[in-house]
Amino acid sequence: MTCGAASSLTIVLNAIMLPGEECIAFTPYFPEYGVFIERTGAKLVAVQSEDKTFQIDMEKFEAAINEKTKAVIINSPNNPSGVVYTKETIEKMCDLLRKKEKEYGHSIFVITDEPYRELVYDDIEVPYIINYYHNTFVCYSYSKALSLPGEHRIWMMKKMLMQQFVVQEEL
Repeated sequence: MTCGAASSLTIVLNAIMLPGEECIAFTPYFPEYGVFIERTGAKLVAVQSEDKTFQIDMEKFEAAINEKTKAVIINSPNNPSGVVYTKETIEKMCDLLRKKEKEYGHSIFVITDEPYRELVYDDIEVPYIINYYHNTFVCYSYSKALSLPGEHRIWMMKKMLMQQFVVQEEL
């Protein structure tokens, strides 16, 4: 448990990425991914999504994967486009990653950034990637679904201020 999805993304990336390795994100993506990845000494590789649908362009994705690829960040529903990756897109992506793991002889992780998972409408299904791929980290935050963004940080700050106040009162 962490203080939100950004914290969990940072922890996962710091745990698995080494300097010189690469992490793929599909455009458009949350700009902070670049900061999180570069802090590890790794490189962000942006892969252009399909122009009209914003689904993963499998040809461009396959061309971007190489022996330095260690992870792929998935954000579905996506921030900022709102697109939800279809089950078919997820299955193709996972099949390709399994093929590339065998080809390069090492794990390629999927990191899902899911703070918007519950914010979908019109009976659109958001596939759980853990049901399709074995090397998956799920980074989730309840704050968007409960309309409480920042609440976890506020609670932590209140708790720290109260502890400081109690310590000063005891002196």
